[in-house]
Amino acid sequence: MLSVVAGQGFGFRSLTRLGLAVPFLVGTGITYCLLRMMQKHLRQSGEALRREFEQRILDLKEVEDRFQQYAETSNEWFWETDEENRFVFLSSYLFEIGGVNPEDVLGRRREDLRLESIDAVENEQWDQYLHCMEQRLPFKNFYYRGKTANSSEITFRFSGKPYFDKSGQYLGYRGSAMDATEDLERRKQQQHIQDLIFTATSVLADGFALFDTDNRLIMCNARYREIYSDIADKYEPGTSFTEITEAYAETLSIFANEAEKLAWIEKRIALHQNPEGPYDQQLRQGEWVRVIDHKLPGGGTVGLRIDITATKRIEEELENAERMAHMGSWRWDARNKRLISCSQEYALIHGVPMDLIHSHLDQQFSQVIHVDDRERVGQLFDETDRKNVPY
Repeated sequence: MLSVVAGQGFGFRSLTRLGLAVPFLVGTGITYCLLRMMQKHLRQSGEALRREFEQRILDLKEVEDRFQQYAETSNEWFWETDEENRFVFLSSYLFEIGGVNPEDVLGRRREDLRLESIDAVENEQWDQYLHCMEQRLPFKNFYYRGKTANSSEITFRFSGKPYFDKSGQYLGYRGSAMDATEDLERRKQQQHIQDLIFTATSVLADGFALFDTDNRLIMCNARYREIYSDIADKYEPGTSFTEITEAYAETLSIFANEAEKLAWIEKRIALHQNPEGPYDQQLRQGEWVRVIDHKLPGGGTVGLRIDITATKRIEEELENAERMAHMGSWRWDARNKRLISCSQEYALIHGVPMDLIHSHLDQQFSQVIHVDDRERVGQLFDETDRKNVPY
């Protein structure tokens, strides 16, 4: 009963071998096609992966070659230490600079290569380096003298930073280094030259100052600070001339208002940036200095401050004597045929305002001599200058 129902329900009585073979063949064909498609896709994927892998290998090789070229053309080498700060890797350049063998360095700490020193600066650098090691801090441009078993004394310059695993566990340091023996010697020579310049300028009786291209102070001697003692704290390297001038203006009581003070500051800065020649400056205490500024070829400015207080006093006494005797005095530049200076009494005798004489000395001097006499007077001055005799 059940078999009949099943046979009728599924049509088993009507099935033939051909009827059974057709679905089997169709299923097999579909399976074969799917299998072929999967094989083709896998081959294509495998080929793509192979090409990508080969490209990655080429890229990595290119990076390695580039890194090797940089390493070969650089005078630095690369290093790595373990968690105990012992060298575990050093690039080959170190072994080419002076008979250094890998076994002389690998497995040793930086402290093992150190030479004892009485140099306070070098010992201070060691203290800073050891502090970085304790605190796992990066360090840069650490100089120290060292010596391996088969090498002469070398001054090293190291820079490095700690590295950690994914869990934050300290693994050691990595960084770069170089033989800085010549570099340090050059720096010592430069420092020696600077010390000589500082010593030489410190014994000058005149004030000396040097400003860079940005008009910032590089150095000045003690005499310069002494002349401008009211703002001596401003004469620190790096201070701009503008800051110095503004501070000095605050110490003066010669300005009627703020506008006049700002105009004075502007004029003083302009004279510093584009010197027109020496001029005399009266200080707040009453002393006088002759200001001489010169632009340097590189763009900086060198300044001299010469104390002329005694000269000014003599000139004042001479002016008083001339005024009493109704006599004038003057200085003539025979070579350039121009008047250098003249006294107030001279200007008074010739009836020329003092401010006009000092603003156009050469022109005014020619104007006070009659046109018929100018050539004869000029010849007289030239002859006096050549023979060095009075007339």
